[in-house]
Amino acid sequence: MGKKNTLANNHIEVEFSDEEIFDTIFKHAKQNYEAHFGEGYWIDHWTYILDLVENYSAVYPDLLNEKLYGDNEYKYFDSPIYVLPRSEKICITKDGKVRRYGSILHDDNEKISKLNMNPAISNWLRNEDN
Repeated sequence: MGKKNTLANNHIEVEFSDEEIFDTIFKHAKQNYEAHFGEGYWIDHWTYILDLVENYSAVYPDLLNEKLYGDNEYKYFDSPIYVLPRSEKICITKDGKVRRYGSILHDDNEKISKLNMNPAISNWLRNEDN
């Protein structure tokens, strides 16, 4: 098993604790979110989100309302892509088979305009930005 950090791995000795070093680095660091369509996370995976909400509610029912509506610090990625409702993407073929075609709308201009998105960059939103 290797050592735990670059300083230790390279036998660099410093006068500061790891905590002091990280505090200094993070004071000057800027958080930069980068995500784009196709990277595996979709805001509309509501069933996963619902599972998380239900599990949180089972443990902290008294805190759920504040967590959902009072915390404006979290961020999420919203893609300029729109997943069409089932009624618009599922069809029956001539031979009676059910198929799903054209499930997504690339560059949903209405969504892009409404949320003031730039489809060429990552669009991370804070809850209070909506």
